[in-house]
Amino acid sequence: MTGTSCRSVHSALYISWYRCVLDGLTHAVTDDEFLRGIRLQEGRYHSLCGHEVLIHSCLAPADRSCPTCRELVNASARVAVRRR
Repeated sequence: MTGTSCRSVHSALYISWYRCVLDGLTHAVTDDEFLRGIRLQEGRYHSLCGHEVLIHSCLAPADRSCPTCRELVNASARVAVRRR
């Protein structure tokens, strides 16, 4: 899945969706969290829902997205729209 931007006047939530090896779901990971994971060089990233994501091959097609991550992204987008 491609990156998503949920913008508001005061902040922006930049996320990308990654499929996890552990549960097979595609989770939303913020760019900041992704960079933190890269700096730690552990190959582990925390998604919006708090799940620890071990990224599956990006060549594998995305299947089901995490319902909690999806709802958090949608809620962020609704808040951003109301702030405009």
